Amino acid sequence: MTSIQLQGTGNGSFDWTGPGGFTSSDQNPTVSVAGTYDLTVTGANGCQSFASAEVELDDAAPGAQAAGGTLTCDVTSIQLQGTGNGSFAWTGPGGFTSNDQNPTVSVAGTYDLTVTGANGCQSFASAEVELDDDAPGAQAAGGTLTCDVTSIQLQGTGNGSFAWTGPGGFTSNDQNPTVSVAGTYDLTVTGANGCQSFASAEVELDNDVPQANVTATLVGCEDEPALLSFTSNSAIALIEWIGPGGLVSTMPTASTSIPGAYTLILTGPNGCSNEFSIEVQQDTDCDKDCGPMIIKCPADVTVQCADDFSPDGLGGWAEWRDKKKEDCPEITGGGWYDEFLSVCPYVIRRTWWAEDEYGNYETCTQFITVIDEVAPIFYDVPTDITVSCDSDIDGIEIPAVTAYDECMKAEVEVKHDVTVLPGKCAGSYSIVHTWTAVDQCDNAGTATWTINVRDTEAPVLTCDLEDLVIECDELPEPVECEATDNCDSDVEVTVEDVKGDYGKDCKYTVTRTYTATDDCGNSTSVTQSIVMWCPKKDCDNFILASKMSASASPNPFREQSTITFTAAESGVAQVVITDLMGRRVAELFTGHVEKDVPMSLTFQPTEKNGGTFLYRIQLNGQETIGRLMAQP
Repeated sequence: MTSIQLQGTGNGSFDWTGPGGFTSSDQNPTVSVAGTYDLTVTGANGCQSFASAEVELDDAAPGAQAAGGTLTCDVTSIQLQGTGNGSFAWTGPGGFTSNDQNPTVSVAGTYDLTVTGANGCQSFASAEVELDDDAPGAQAAGGTLTCDVTSIQLQGTGNGSFAWTGPGGFTSNDQNPTVSVAGTYDLTVTGANGCQSFASAEVELDNDVPQANVTATLVGCEDEPALLSFTSNSAIALIEWIGPGGLVSTMPTASTSIPGAYTLILTGPNGCSNEFSIEVQQDTDCDKDCGPMIIKCPADVTVQCADDFSPDGLGGWAEWRDKKKEDCPEITGGGWYDEFLSVCPYVIRRTWWAEDEYGNYETCTQFITVIDEVAPIFYDVPTDITVSCDSDIDGIEIPAVTAYDECMKAEVEVKHDVTVLPGKCAGSYSIVHTWTAVDQCDNAGTATWTINVRDTEAPVLTCDLEDLVIECDELPEPVECEATDNCDSDVEVTVEDVKGDYGKDCKYTVTRTYTATDDCGNSTSVTQSIVMWCPKKDCDNFILASKMSASASPNPFREQSTITFTAAESGVAQVVITDLMGRRVAELFTGHVEKDVPMSLTFQPTEKNGGTFLYRIQLNGQETIGRLMAQP
């Protein structure tokens, strides 16, 4: 209630006074200010009565307060807490409304409370309901079980408690439990907010044993040694021959002159072993001296990756005995095959073989060590390009570059990085794409592609100019010019006035040059001619005959410009270059000049980013000034 009606009674006329100069002659006036109101009632007989009325102010706020809470993966609803002296009205996210003092909500956000007291006054408060549903970020890693590695430790990461399950009913609450069974292990990480993340780790089993084909030649008639050898497509880490006479050897081949049973034990990189047995027999056909079928085996060699690995490239083939040797079985076949035993360096076991008409088989072994010092080579690397700064840089496709390793005879993985190299200005920079490839022997190769972004376009300068003829001392202010640039959003426009000499008609010309220059030094200029006329002055003292003529070419220029001047009288001359602030950049000449003898001087800026310069030529007290425009 913001106003009330005073109640006055009496027999006569009414006169009210009150706070703030209030007056009224109504019997029951309406007021809206608290305080004491005095009433005077005057009867028809002139007698008066007095009374007072109190108007009190009850504007006490109901004192609203509100509190919220936090929703989590476990806590999906909370009860808002509202306090205050009056009725409650809540509003919140998604059109939420409630007249309960403590309503229950399940959506995060800001909830506003209005408490209305019995006096109609209101208080306001807000409660924040936050949402904590951050996942604890589970990650898991396993490993490989082998014949050597019989257990591994799982690796779990995350922010919370850990729970693993796996093959055979495996469970664990350790972060990094140890397991000895291959399979998939599932990890659940539960955060303090009840939210969960999941990951899986694979534990693989590598228990494959090496496989091989074992062969042996005969012990010769004169106890010539028999050759024990094997062929295998399996990776071999350890070789062990065991046999009669205390034979123990870790070489790929072994020789013996004792017939009997021999054992070959091959162990793979995973620690798993396999045994093979073979019987070495005595040659019983000793009446004729046929000798071995392979009479010469090529020597072991070390070569570079790019060399020719063929027998011709390595210097020769194995030699067999004559196929038609008298009274000896005819050799019906022979050749060679290769097996790769290791990498970095690559070791190739080349087995040479021969077979006679009775099926007797003989081999010898040559080891070829290949040194790989050659980095991968790249294909489809584009040539460097130069584009304008307003080109669609993002629209330039990144090429599909591949790398090939000559030793592996296969493509290798390529990693790609992009680096932006800043230039001398915002519109000039370089984007360098770098591809890196590393082969199995850690030979690294790189290739680059550079996109050079350049700003070579001068701004567009728009000036509403007209040549003027005005009286002296009334040189107008420069006009407002508009400059736009394809790459620079804020182009600076400078104004320079160059005053000419007085003429016999008491006039001189002011050449006003407006120049717009972008961040990269590209500039555009327009000029305005303002003729100043001084009819009321005695300008005879200002008329000076020009003592020289001068010009510069090319202008504007990129590399250098040549300044040529001719003196109208002999004397001492000085030629200097300054910037627009008058700071000296270079001194081209100081010395004596002859009348009517042209002189040429070359100016080449030390910096290549362009700019505006002035050439100033002084001769016998008179100076001539010209402008030079250098473009990057």
